Amino acid sequence: MSDRLVLVFHVVAAVVFVGNIAAGLFWAVRARRSGDARVLGHTFTSLVAADLWITTPAVVVLTLTGIVAAVRMGFPILGTGWIVWSIVALSLSGAIFAARVMPLQKRIAAAFDETRGERSGEERRSLTEGWMRWAHVSLILAAVALVLMVAKPVLPALVR
Repeated sequence: MSDRLVLVFHVVAAVVFVGNIAAGLFWAVRARRSGDARVLGHTFTSLVAADLWITTPAVVVLTLTGIVAAVRMGFPILGTGWIVWSIVALSLSGAIFAARVMPLQKRIAAAFDETRGERSGEERRSLTEGWMRWAHVSLILAAVALVLMVAKPVLPALVR
C-alpha cells in the first residue's frame, strides 16, 4: 500500500472517529430535548451499536495507519512532539470513552428500555447528564488530536 493511501485511510478514520462522537452528541441532545423515553432509549441503543460498528473500527484503522505512516515517513513517534501529544489526546479521549461514555450509554439504553423496568426520572436525568459531560470531554480531546495532526505544531517530544 502506498504512503498516500495509508494517509488517506488515516485521515478518513480520524474524520469518522471524531464525526461519530459529534454525531452521537447531536442525536443524544435532540433525543433528550424530545422528552420521550422511547426516543431516548432508541437513540442510546443506536449509539451503542454505532460504537461497535463505526467508532471501534475507526480507532483500529486510525491507530494502525498512524503507526505505519509515521514509520514509513521517518517520523520518530516519541521524538515528534505533535505525534506524541496527538497520541496523548487520542488516548485520553479513548480512555474516557471506554471508561465513562460507553458504560453510561449502555446504562441509559437499559434505563429507557421498557422491558427492563422503570427508573426514576431523576436517575435518568443524572445518567444522561453524566453521559453528555463525558462525551463532550472525549470529543474535545479527539478534536485536539485531529488539530495537532493537521497543524503539526512544534511541541516538546518525549525523546530526542
